[in-house]
Amino acid sequence: MKAIAYSAAIAIAAATAAPATATSVQYPYKLSIANATSQSIIIEESTFTDVASDGVGGKVSMHDIHVYTADAGGGLLLFNPATGYTLRFFGPVLFDGPPRAAPIFFTGTFSGTGRFGLAGFEQDGPLDITISSVPEPANWAMLIGGFGLVGVTMRRRARLPA
Repeated sequence: MKAIAYSAAIAIAAATAAPATATSVQYPYKLSIANATSQSIIIEESTFTDVASDGVGGKVSMHDIHVYTADAGGGLLLFNPATGYTLRFFGPVLFDGPPRAAPIFFTGTFSGTGRFGLAGFEQDGPLDITISSVPEPANWAMLIGGFGLVGVTMRRRARLPA
């Protein structure tokens, strides 16, 4: 009976641990912007479709996004065409390597200055951008499965005579 339980646990762990592709481990990211109108945006791997010499661009939710290289001064531009809201972050480079369709972002909190607001009503001020990785569903499944196995083991040991 133990052998069947161990085999099942190993099979489940192996099935949930293997990512579909090597780059999917890096995505999605959560981009949090702290200013007068704090925002959070989830960036998926398929977000960036435009690769240029100064960075990468694409569409996320209702926003156009462009992340700049070191040669272009770093930072990012976020624009909502529906409302005209623009946010330009002047700060460090937020991704590693050359511009490519699925850049690997640095995680952490980055401070800089920015310009944000509606066209004609922009304001300048300090901005903090936090980039964090979002766990994949397979990671959550392994975590919950592990807690379940620990709970079963503890319950079983409580029933056995000492």
